[in-house]
Amino acid sequence: LLRRSLQVFHSAERPLVVFLDDLQWADEATLSLVRAMVEQRLPEDPLLVLGWRAAEGFAEGAMAAIERRWSTRAVPRIAVGPLAVADVAALLADALGAEPDAVADLAALLHQRTSGNAQMLRELLTSLSLDGAFPWDGARHRLTWDLPRIAAAPVPEGVAALLTPRLARLPEVARRALEVAACVGGSFDPALVRAVCDATRAEFAEAVSAALGAGLLVGDTAAWEVAMDAAEPSGAGAALRFAHDRVHDAVYASLSAERREATHLALGRQLLREVGDGDGERVFAAVDQMRRAPAAGLTRDDRLQLAALGLRAARRARQQAAFEAALTCAAAAIGWLDAGDWDTHYELTRDLHLLAAEMVVLCPGAALAAPYAERALARARGVLDRVAAQSILIRGHSARADHAAVVRDTVVALRWLGVDITEQPGAP
Repeated sequence: LLRRSLQVFHSAERPLVVFLDDLQWADEATLSLVRAMVEQRLPEDPLLVLGWRAAEGFAEGAMAAIERRWSTRAVPRIAVGPLAVADVAALLADALGAEPDAVADLAALLHQRTSGNAQMLRELLTSLSLDGAFPWDGARHRLTWDLPRIAAAPVPEGVAALLTPRLARLPEVARRALEVAACVGGSFDPALVRAVCDATRAEFAEAVSAALGAGLLVGDTAAWEVAMDAAEPSGAGAALRFAHDRVHDAVYASLSAERREATHLALGRQLLREVGDGDGERVFAAVDQMRRAPAAGLTRDDRLQLAALGLRAARRARQQAAFEAALTCAAAAIGWLDAGDWDTHYELTRDLHLLAAEMVVLCPGAALAAPYAERALARARGVLDRVAAQSILIRGHSARADHAAVVRDTVVALRWLGVDITEQPGAP
């Protein structure tokens, strides 16, 4: 279905390129999709470009397996390494309006400080600029640089060290907005963040402008300005994102555990107020935020509402073949229930355990399905519920190629249904 959809937009006259970046964070469902697109590749398919950061713990074996499936042609690989000194000199020459030879010493110094890491170089240049290391020369109409001052600046230990003073310069409302946004994710809906910050539209607009000016956020500035003239800056056109995932990580890491949990709780409660019957994305977001929040402050009614919402999100994820996401939602929902809910809210508790057990079978580590399925089996109220739980156990046995267990548990399930059969029909 995905292939046919893509082929609609692809032709020899108007070729389509599909670029999937940041695969180091991809879940198993996404990697399975990529493997299928590679394995079943046709000449009329669009060009597929995959990008990942090997240093982030992403298993090279995953990509090697994908390449092995590409049996008809070699997969071109481009390894993007650090910038060379000459690359840094060229970048500085273009930015400062100078000849490469004139910036050679500066390029060598910055290359030594950043080891050629492009993101580190960008953040270092931004911080130095904000500190006045590149003053404007009105007589020559260009930027200049103070090499001794730059050389005397502390050597940064990482992107977070560069961002800390930049964050400190922001107004309080801007810092809080970034903290809330970091708890949402790499990109976020400004309306949601503003609601949690409890800021006026004018205050929030000033906060966003300050973050954009500091290079911490990026987005369509024109769309943002249009959205601010509307009743509420919301929607895809007004969406903002962090300038880089390392910027997001640095802001998130700056939060204490208590402040982080409180922010997730506030975001979760706001999303719960906004969830509608058909708003699937809001449901996922609400469950994700609340599972990161402390459970101590939740009432009994809160827990039951969240458990039902978690089941709704898990079912939707299963329909989309996002099995890991479905398992995450179901496991979180089970965590909001009490042991007594098997008696007071049987259907909800049963459905969550069965769905969680099924998703574990479909995800790596099928052996973990047993606790969910066995719990459902032990608390089953009828034969059909017992068979439903047993069937998931059987699928787990099959996934592990434990054929003896498959036969044993299948015979047991058939006997529950009134079918008298032996494990060894031909045995005397």
